Amino acid sequence: MSWFSGKVSHLMRDAQRGANSAAERAQTAAGGSRTADELAAELENQARRVAGPQAAAELLMRWVERSEVPQNIFPLAGMGSGDSSHGLAEPLNFHQVLLRSQALELLLEACGKQPVLRSDILRGGDPEKDSGSGLREALGKLAECTLLPGARVVWPGLLEVLLLSAAHEETTIVAPGRPGGSANN
Repeated sequence: MSWFSGKVSHLMRDAQRGANSAAERAQTAAGGSRTADELAAELENQARRVAGPQAAAELLMRWVERSEVPQNIFPLAGMGSGDSSHGLAEPLNFHQVLLRSQALELLLEACGKQPVLRSDILRGGDPEKDSGSGLREALGKLAECTLLPGARVVWPGLLEVLLLSAAHEETTIVAPGRPGGSANN
């Protein structure tokens, strides 16, 4: 009988460890143990790794959804240790961490540099008729979520200028073996 009770006790301990591990993973996913700086670095890495229009649109929509949940808080790295280099004493929510990071800038840079992303955004189109990725719409929703009202008015034009200037820079790069020449020559 002691063998059986030992097995049951062992199984219960394993189940408890598994539940604790799952709870820790859920807390980490919700931002429980990450600092604002760690989350900002993660967001920036996500922006750098964007490969296709669909993945970029999904990433942006996740950022928008998480920005709308003010309960997720992330302490600053120096909080509690007497470090006041940030000048902030309060933890930040996801929206604030996103604004504080360079994730949006890095994503826009990736969209300008990658022709497939750039063309998907510039193509835009009617969301009801367009069977595309929804990247342009996702960028618009993130802009609504993050930009000040006055900046939202100029957002579409600014986005187009950013993307077209990136395309122009790409076509004027000096081609190897052609000193001073253009890649298009």
